[in-house]
Amino acid sequence: MKFLILILSITLSNLVYADVFDKMNKIIAKRDERVSILKDKKQRDVTRMYYFVNHIDEVDTPEKIKLEAFLSGLKEGFSINFYMQKQAFGKTWFCSHKSPFYGKNSDDYVINLIKWVYKNQRQRFSEDAGIYSPTSNALAFGLQANLGCSLDPKVRLAGYNYSNLLELLY
Repeated sequence: MKFLILILSITLSNLVYADVFDKMNKIIAKRDERVSILKDKKQRDVTRMYYFVNHIDEVDTPEKIKLEAFLSGLKEGFSINFYMQKQAFGKTWFCSHKSPFYGKNSDDYVINLIKWVYKNQRQRFSEDAGIYSPTSNALAFGLQANLGCSLDPKVRLAGYNYSNLLELLY
């Protein structure tokens, strides 16, 4: 009798758990679908590092043209911000006496700076959150790192490693 009750209880409990597992699997499948849709969106977003990394070395593709237009606007935005901060406060969030955004090869300067950050801050971009982070953050860190001075901790960017800047630069 005890054996029969034991067998019956095991069988019934498996049926209950099977229903719970089916519901959990459906929830997980829906979540995975939403995550993949979000990743697809982020992969097509020109403002993300993922887009930069995948399309920067292409030649005359629509994605490369879109990326160049974005980088040109990004450079102009940073330049205006630099100028306005210098006019208003006399101090900026990166150290330079003149704007690094004008002159010969200024477009290459921005691209090379972002590539430098991607290469030297690999751990920052190794996870999904990092590779889908804004390209503007990488440019800002590159400016802070390469136009060095002692930075106030308030202007440092989250997620970037400032401790080894000297060895990265030299």
